[in-house]
Amino acid sequence: RDRGCGMWIKMGQSMSARPDTMPAVLVRPLAALQDAVPPRPTEEIQASVCEALGVARIEDSFDEFDATPVGSASIAQVHRAVTVGGVEVAVKVRKRGVEPLFRQDMFFTRALARAVAWIWPDHDRRELAEYICSTVERELDLEQEGHAMERVRVGIASTGCRAPRLVSAHREVLIMEFISNAFKLTDEEALREYGVDREATCEAIGRSLACQFFELGIWNADLHPGNILLKPNEAEAEAAAEAAGGDDSSISSSTYDAPGATPYLIDFGNTASFTEGQVRGFALLVHAAATNDAAAVGAAFDALGIRADGGDDKAGRMSDLPRMLKSVRLLLSDTAHYEQQRELKREYMRWAKQDRALRKEKGRSHAKQSRVSFPTELLPFASTVLTFKGCCATLGVRVSPMTLFAPSALEALRRTSPNPPRSPPANMMDCLSPPSKQRLSLVIDEGAPSPRSLFAANAGRSWSASVADRALGAERVAAAIMQNLLAQDEGLGVQIAVFDANGEGGAGELILDLSGGVMDFVDGGDVLPSTLFHVSNVGEAVCAAWARRALARAGVDTNSPVASTWAAFGDAGKERVTMANVLSHTAGLEGALPAHFVPQASNGEGGAVGVGDIGACAAAVAAAAPAGAPSGADASESREERPLAEGAVHHYTLGHVAAGIVSAACGELAPTAEAVRASLREEFGPTLGEELQGELLFGAPDESGASTNLARIQSRLGPQTTRVTALEAAGVGEAALAALSARAAELGVGMEAAMHGGEWLLEPRMFNRPRVRAACQPSANVWSSARALARLYAELSGAREGASRVAVSETPASDGLRAARWSCDGQQVLAFADVESSEDKSGIGRIGRGAAAFGVDGVGIAVVSNTLTPDNLHVTKLATLLAIELGIGVPLDF
Repeated sequence: RDRGCGMWIKMGQSMSARPDTMPAVLVRPLAALQDAVPPRPTEEIQASVCEALGVARIEDSFDEFDATPVGSASIAQVHRAVTVGGVEVAVKVRKRGVEPLFRQDMFFTRALARAVAWIWPDHDRRELAEYICSTVERELDLEQEGHAMERVRVGIASTGCRAPRLVSAHREVLIMEFISNAFKLTDEEALREYGVDREATCEAIGRSLACQFFELGIWNADLHPGNILLKPNEAEAEAAAEAAGGDDSSISSSTYDAPGATPYLIDFGNTASFTEGQVRGFALLVHAAATNDAAAVGAAFDALGIRADGGDDKAGRMSDLPRMLKSVRLLLSDTAHYEQQRELKREYMRWAKQDRALRKEKGRSHAKQSRVSFPTELLPFASTVLTFKGCCATLGVRVSPMTLFAPSALEALRRTSPNPPRSPPANMMDCLSPPSKQRLSLVIDEGAPSPRSLFAANAGRSWSASVADRALGAERVAAAIMQNLLAQDEGLGVQIAVFDANGEGGAGELILDLSGGVMDFVDGGDVLPSTLFHVSNVGEAVCAAWARRALARAGVDTNSPVASTWAAFGDAGKERVTMANVLSHTAGLEGALPAHFVPQASNGEGGAVGVGDIGACAAAVAAAAPAGAPSGADASESREERPLAEGAVHHYTLGHVAAGIVSAACGELAPTAEAVRASLREEFGPTLGEELQGELLFGAPDESGASTNLARIQSRLGPQTTRVTALEAAGVGEAALAALSARAAELGVGMEAAMHGGEWLLEPRMFNRPRVRAACQPSANVWSSARALARLYAELSGAREGASRVAVSETPASDGLRAARWSCDGQQVLAFADVESSEDKSGIGRIGRGAAAFGVDGVGIAVVSNTLTPDNLHVTKLATLLAIELGIGVPLDF
């Protein structure tokens, strides 16, 4: 507009702030709109100032008032002035007549949004239009701008970035500190003259934004290059010295850590703000992106109220979470030049196109998806991040917003956590005897101590008569090593328990029950003995023990064909597959998952099977053909017992088969979550007792009452996938593909399925999502405390008369090491070198990722953790130490 006002000017400013996405031929001419809009006459401006300050003449308030403005924008212009007290100030004055003009623009904006919503209901953007208009309303009020500026100035003082000090504020006039000797962010000559460290400058601006987002909850949402000034540090130090005695007196010249010049944020007319709940939601969003956690993105969307009109399942459709995560990570990706940014966008569009094709192929087209409702604050947040990236591109530096924002986001999550921080425990090392310290140092210091070194360290040791007596010393040693692990990892949560079933009277005794660390790396919360952990691979062995007991109660022999009890299972060449084959992971059904298996509570479009539908999962495995055996062949004859390393683990499908055959043995047509959970309580209730029944669950639904006492899964398994497609596979690198392949093998998930919509199966943190963790998946989704597992394995390995003991094959060890193998009852057969005799002991259990549970002669030991690591050392170290200290022996299979 020829009057230099209106909302079109704001649009031009936004376009000029993105040299990383807009071609230079447009950016250069539009840059003039940042602060060089044609100004209003000086007389008009001075009259407005006199009216606002209540004085007759401008000289009554100012000794000097420059006629030429230092900057002019769409709403206001700024003049340098000197007050009658001799203070140099900047006077920002709203241009006369702009308010009616902007209100006219707002009227047409609202009218256009209403018309679009009426013609195209699926594109209703009235809420967005209203937010834009409310933003303009705020920009018209200079008094509100002044108070926002002062709040930010105080809050960002320690970030290396500054804002002008407020002098006085009125609706049409704002008087603030004048930033003298400053130059624009785009002044290349000045940048070189003062030796400005461009990267440090951008990082300081980024830290100030993080502070505004996650500490103050209010930020400058108009951060184009025209609103950032650089003041040479020499002049800044002089100004700080002159200000001695003021409220900035503690700031010395050494505080200004951007070499060459200190960045100043100006023009707070367009500010945005978060509620306390939104601070937490957006902090969780940034933390999820930084940790590549798709499940946490879903939790952030839930916290921010992002959902569709069609209901929670469509809005929070968890099969979409990887796509959402990729979008958030793209927003927070490193800054890049125009051509680099275009290539990044092209790559994302190629990925999105193939993603849509895969979804269409599987009947998951989003053409009919309900409109998704976003909080209006998402727009200024995203816009500010993008504008900041544009500023960095202007300076030609590469900066990572994700890295700059992540520490403040994590601090905000902890600050807003409902759980108070825990107090550090006493140093348990002080409670140990010198020999115990020596043995403990071997376990702590060595990455993975060899059985021989452990055996040598315990040779000739004096042992107490009973396991209970030995547990007293074991508790102190275990507490010390647990404390050492917790000191190294502030997000770790651990439980250790030992149960002796050989006590007098046959009742047994919980002789060790330790817990420490936090339930949630973000929210904190102390781990208690009753806290439930997702026990990952240990769940397979728990499921096997349940199925074996339930089938024994129904009179079903695990060595008989599954089809003899569950007729539907006999299809596709599985007529002679026995339950023993399934329990020992030799049935060839490790990849027999539903063709379209999605991480949501119920079934979806296009034949999608939800993880919460155990009946559909059982039907899928019943219809599948076994891998590695010809159709109709005897799987029990064609498949030998195979070690874990070969990747035949039936992580999901063991539970599906177990649920199907147990329900068939009970006369039910198909398994249901309610029936499976009732059977679990029936089989393990007498073992666990009333006090522990609620601490071993197939899935943890909110109605179980356990949802507030669950440890959140952390994954540090290296390269993880958010969506591995054929297009991306070539770009993820050999190391990443190898890690994905290993993870797929560990969970019995084929890479083909993982690369075409089933990548969530490789991401253990998906079980943090309420709808996934609530799913009844009897082998893949078991939640338990350590003491419940210890009590269970004490009985499973019990030697007392009448105990429900699992048979252990006494397979001799070879050179102290051998591949872990399965017993026909679905338990890992474990060997221990007895330090008191020449004979080895055998036990049963499962050493899995993040958890270990095993039993030897009626003594059950369990270690559970919320953190999954590639080497699993924090679990194996504790389990090894307990086995030794209790006199069981040196583990040969850990």
